[in-house]
Amino acid sequence: GEVRMQRWADEDILAMCREGYVEDLVPEPQWPAWGGWCAEVLAEARAQHAREQADWPEVTDCDRLDRAEEALRARGILLWQASPCCDTCSHGELPMRIEAVDALHPGFRESARGYTFFNEQTLPEMLCRNTDVSSEPAVASLLGEALNFSTLIRPLVSSARRQ
Repeated sequence: GEVRMQRWADEDILAMCREGYVEDLVPEPQWPAWGGWCAEVLAEARAQHAREQADWPEVTDCDRLDRAEEALRARGILLWQASPCCDTCSHGELPMRIEAVDALHPGFRESARGYTFFNEQTLPEMLCRNTDVSSEPAVASLLGEALNFSTLIRPLVSSARRQ
């Protein structure tokens, strides 16, 4: 899933594996062997992903999500693709995300009036099961050409906008 999300370099993914799994679950003398195995698995995942990309359509789900994000941003709606962790953390980090978007798109903070997101905690697992994210109900509704987000958009409280 992390390979498909394409946000981290290999060394970062391996560090997450080491710190989050190997060091917690594997006896210390076995860490180097597990580190090597993790690197092999990651290399195979990268190769598999490259093979899959060869069959991708010209316009992917990610392209459609990016277009949806742009259209929503023009309406003052933040679409946060793969927000961190869980709903609770994502809500807590909304002000920082608005600042980041405002840095890339000056004036967004003042026009922001709502938000919607899907979180990183479940997305990598979802991508491992199926690379066609449009088959996932939570994401499928985001891909509609009509951009009818009325049931998914939450109002943005003014304090989140100002922070």
